[in-house]
Amino acid sequence: MRSFAGGGLSPERVIGPGAAPTFSHDGRRLLTHVSEGGQKRVLSRLPDGSDPQVLFANDNLGMLLDVTADPDTMGLVLWRTIGAAYICSVCEPHVFHLATGATRFEIATIIAEDIAVSSDGSFLAYTYRFWCNGIAQGSTTSASLCVAVTANDTRTCLDGIDANASDFVPNRSILVFSANLSGQREIWRADVRPDGTLTNLTQLTRGPAGQPSRAPKVSTDGNQVIFVRDLDPGPGDNPVLHVVRLDGDGLRSLEVSGTTPAWSGGGPAPQIGLGAHRLALPLVVR
Repeated sequence: MRSFAGGGLSPERVIGPGAAPTFSHDGRRLLTHVSEGGQKRVLSRLPDGSDPQVLFANDNLGMLLDVTADPDTMGLVLWRTIGAAYICSVCEPHVFHLATGATRFEIATIIAEDIAVSSDGSFLAYTYRFWCNGIAQGSTTSASLCVAVTANDTRTCLDGIDANASDFVPNRSILVFSANLSGQREIWRADVRPDGTLTNLTQLTRGPAGQPSRAPKVSTDGNQVIFVRDLDPGPGDNPVLHVVRLDGDGLRSLEVSGTTPAWSGGGPAPQIGLGAHRLALPLVVR
């Protein structure tokens, strides 16, 4: 796991082993999935790698996690084996309360490929292709993106969109996600209604053919999105980190290889009248 300090992209630092990095809501702690010596844990540390603290430990912990504004509440996945005559393993999303050790909400009998939890814990977004209930199993044609309302378990899914990953904008009911809605995987944003349905879908990236975008993560200030674009148009993989503003402007390459980025900080919010954003007003001159 690598990080970059200072005003630019250097110096590069190796801050320790880990997967699925995500920053705490205030950007002051870095959370990762760590598996060492057969033990699987959620580890919290300062961005420089110091002050490691174990937040959660479970032998069935999967490599997916997300945070809420409440430091005691987070999203994670747990593996379990179900069935008797027909046995299978599933990877189920949970909204988990660390202080009490209790699950507040879960999606059962699926194999989750990605999860995201809104700041207040009211929405859980997840992607999946495979399901198994111990009696039968099946899959969708390509990964679906679903949003569940945790208060009443209302679920809305966009099926067959080859979804890759999603992330909620901090303190807002906006979801950023990677999906194939326009010919290849690109980064999109959408407003989330109280019932979990997605509206006002907006395409944030439009990469060259054969260069899909995936793994979006919203900066902790909610203004920027960091994501991965595969610059190899062939069957190979050349993952390079890119950044785009939440309004779709200011896209740029960081010219750094990476696969699962997270970003503490971000940058200034869009301003009316700058760049592509202009305001036209009527004027009467006497």
